[in-house]
Amino acid sequence: MKKLKIYLFLFLLSAGMVVFNSCSQENELIEQESFLLNDGISINNGILTFTTVDLYDETIQLLSSLSEVELNKWEKTYSHTSLRSESRETELIKEIGKTFSTLLNAEKEIVIAGNFFKLDFEKGTITKQKWDETCEFKNENMNESSTFFFKDDLDVFDENPLLKSTNEDACGYEGRLWVERNTLVDGHALYRLEYDTWSIFRHVRAEIQPSSNPVKVWLSITAGSENKYKLYNKNQCGSMDTSVTLGGTVGSSSNISYDIYNGTNRLSAYKFKVTFKARSRTTPTDDLDTWIVYLDCATVNCP
Repeated sequence: MKKLKIYLFLFLLSAGMVVFNSCSQENELIEQESFLLNDGISINNGILTFTTVDLYDETIQLLSSLSEVELNKWEKTYSHTSLRSESRETELIKEIGKTFSTLLNAEKEIVIAGNFFKLDFEKGTITKQKWDETCEFKNENMNESSTFFFKDDLDVFDENPLLKSTNEDACGYEGRLWVERNTLVDGHALYRLEYDTWSIFRHVRAEIQPSSNPVKVWLSITAGSENKYKLYNKNQCGSMDTSVTLGGTVGSSSNISYDIYNGTNRLSAYKFKVTFKARSRTTPTDDLDTWIVYLDCATVNCP
C-alpha cells in the first residue's frame, strides 16, 4: 500500500512538472510571438542585418514607438544583443538614443542592404565595406573600405557618397550646445533642440535637464504645422501627429527628452518649435519660467 502511495505521489509530481514546463514553454512562446519575425532581418556573426534600406527605416519607426521592456522583447525575438542592453557606455547610449543603440551591437556594427557599417563615435566616423550573401566581406582587405565623417552628412547608402554634394537642397547637421536658464530662485535648467546625424541614423531631439539642484522641468511640442519636415530627395513631408508634454522633478544626472524625428533620410527642410518650462523645486509657488525655442532650415513646402 505504501508503494502504491509512493508511485501515485511520483506520478502526480511528474505530471505537475510536465504541466509547469508546458506553461513555461507557452509563456516563452507568447513572449517570443510579441513580434513577428521578418525574413529580411537576421543576425550574422553577431551583427543585425537588414536586406534593404527601406526595411531598416521601417524598423526604426517601429522601435521608436516601443518602451524599454518592448525593446528587450524585440531583441529577444531576433536573438540580438544590442549596444543598449549590453554596453556600459551609458553616456553614449543617452546621446544617440534607445532606438539607434538597439540597432547596433556592442561593437557599433550593423549590415544594411549588403553594406557593413562600423561606427566610431569618438572619432566621429563611419566605415563602410561590401558584405556578401555568405555573411563575409567581399574585400577581406580593410583597405578596400571607405570611411566618412558624421558631420559631412553623406548618403552612405549610395555607391559613391562623395560624388554627391550634401549642400544641395539638404539641411546640414545642426547640433546645439546646452543653453542655461539661470532665472530660477533655486537651481538652474539646461535645454537644447538639435538635428543630429550619424550617417545611417538621424534624429531631431528636444531635451531639458537641471544643471545643479533637482528642478521641476517640462517640455511640450504641439502637433501640426508648427512642427514639420521634408525628406531629402523625396517629395514627402512629415509632422508631429500628436502633441506631447513631458515633465516632472528630475535630478542633475537625469533629463527629459523627446525625439521629434528618427530615420535614415536626410531632411531638406524643417521647422520645429518647442516650449520649455522650469520651476524651482523648493519654491513651487514661483511662476513657471517659460521659453520657446525654434529650429528651422529652409521653407517646408509640402505637396
